[in-house]
Amino acid sequence: MKPEGWQGFSDHLAKARTALTKAWQLQAGRPLAPARMIEVAMGETGAEEMRTWFDRAIAAQIDYPQAWSKLRWGLRPRWSGSHEAMLALGVRAVETKRFDTDVPRKFFDCISDVESELELQPGEHIYGRPDIWPHLKEMYEGYLSEPSRAGMQPGWHSTYAVVAYLAGDYLVARKQLETVNWKPIRGNLTGWGTDLSLMPLKVAALTGTSAQQVGAPNQATADTTWPRQ
Repeated sequence: MKPEGWQGFSDHLAKARTALTKAWQLQAGRPLAPARMIEVAMGETGAEEMRTWFDRAIAAQIDYPQAWSKLRWGLRPRWSGSHEAMLALGVRAVETKRFDTDVPRKFFDCISDVESELELQPGEHIYGRPDIWPHLKEMYEGYLSEPSRAGMQPGWHSTYAVVAYLAGDYLVARKQLETVNWKPIRGNLTGWGTDLSLMPLKVAALTGTSAQQVGAPNQATADTTWPRQ
């Protein structure tokens, strides 16, 4: 960008800061202005101020999508963050324990963002990393225990089984598949970069009475040899 272009960019950010700050001061109980200020801070100051405005936005509405998506973008390494910061935001989402909302599921979005940064091969995932898998389990277990999500349990069990399988935790995958009578929702087996149509059969083989005969890893192996990065 030419110098005059950068100057114009800076001038527009300054005007946006003035207008959005005034809007927030007038109606601090609404999330729109502070959510948009995350983007202004991303272009002017950096991560610390971005988080300040993010906190203000979710104080007004904890599940305001724009606040989460803008901070996720701003925490990418190309801007003001790192992979660790991206995942930390996701962990924070799980720790809210607001399983009556979409907030804890933001952790999965953060993982997907990190995977896109890592440029993994199709079908490769980082779900089994020791800094990720415990929080993913907490997220899924939380949604499955949430009364307001009772009608969505088959879907949650199906996706939990897939993620556990891809993380290498075959016993958790088996438990989830048993809950849905080994018939996960077919649509939940797509979009993972690999063919999962035989996943239930593979989990059954890896965890059943003949597991040792087919060379199935034990639980400790499953937890320590994954992931591929």
